[in-house]
Amino acid sequence: SGASDIANGVDVGNTTTYNPPTDFPENTEIFVNITPYNTAGSAIGCAEESFTTEVLIPACTNLVSPFNGETDVLVDSDITWNAIVNATGYLITIGTSSGASDLANGVDVGNTTTYNPPTDFPENTEIFVSITPYNTAGNAVGCAEESFTTEVLIPA
Repeated sequence: SGASDIANGVDVGNTTTYNPPTDFPENTEIFVNITPYNTAGSAIGCAEESFTTEVLIPACTNLVSPFNGETDVLVDSDITWNAIVNATGYLITIGTSSGASDLANGVDVGNTTTYNPPTDFPENTEIFVSITPYNTAGNAVGCAEESFTTEVLIPA
């Protein structure tokens, strides 16, 4: 309230709209004071008003470890991905074929960027991973499935 960090005394002329040169920050209360004027001077005591901007759906993320296309990945590996700024959690699906969820089916891992599967991955298998960031506005849309191939274990 009372700040002028977005616009400071901008004269918009004889119009009733203003289009700021940059987007407002998401999920932020914006304070506005509009002061009409004419040749006699500026209006006095105009009330400050406010509104809150929307929360945007988060963007997609990608694997960090193992990375997409990696081979000879240890069967006991954890899955790690890049954090998304406005995500409040992540859903992870893991399968042994594209689109499958036989290893993890939409597991909500909360606001963390690592998943430790409860069992080892099968050896010498392509593993498909889909990570969907979410927040109160909804789930990220159109996130790419990534994959890696596990190691071949040497018989004991």
